[in-house]
Amino acid sequence: RNVYVYTDGVASTGKTNIADWGDMSSPAPLTAGFVPGSRNGGSYSPNNFRITDIRLYNTALPADYIASNFCKTEVGADDPYRDNLLGFWPATTVSPDKLMADLSGNNNPMTVDSYNPGSFSDISASVCPSISESIYATVPNSVDVVFQVYQWLGVIAPPSWSLDGKSWVPNYSDVKG
Repeated sequence: RNVYVYTDGVASTGKTNIADWGDMSSPAPLTAGFVPGSRNGGSYSPNNFRITDIRLYNTALPADYIASNFCKTEVGADDPYRDNLLGFWPATTVSPDKLMADLSGNNNPMTVDSYNPGSFSDISASVCPSISESIYATVPNSVDVVFQVYQWLGVIAPPSWSLDGKSWVPNYSDVKG
C-alpha cells in the first residue's frame, strides 16, 4: 500500500509505503496543514498554502482524474467517483461552532480546532468553480468582445462572418435626475 501526495493536481516526486504502518486506526485527530515536527527537522516552518476543501474517498483515484478535478469546487451527481466519496468538506465556510458541513451526502460534519480563514475573493488558478448556463446568458463572455467592438465602431457584422457573440447594451442611470 502506497500513499501519493498531490498539490494542485500534480503528484509529488515520491510515494510512501504504508504497508508496515499497522492498524491505521488512531485516536489522533485528522490534521490538514501544519503538523508540528514535520518540517525542517522538527522545527517550526510556516506553510504558504490555502486549503479550499478536503475530500476523502474509499478508493484510489487515477492521476488523470485528480489532475482534471483538483480545482473543482463541487462533486456533481455525474462524477464517476461520487459513490466513493466518504466526506467532502469545503473550507470556505466554517460555522460559529467550528464545524465544516459535509457535502458528500454522508452527513459527517468536520470539527475544526484552529482555523485561519483567508480571503476567498482572490483569483486563483487552483480554484475553478462550475459556471451555469444562466451565468453565461447574463454576463458578457469572451465571444462577445469582437461583436461588441464592431458595435462600438458602428460596424454592422454581416451574418456571413458567423460571429457567435452578441451586443450588450449597458444600463443607463441618470444621476442628475
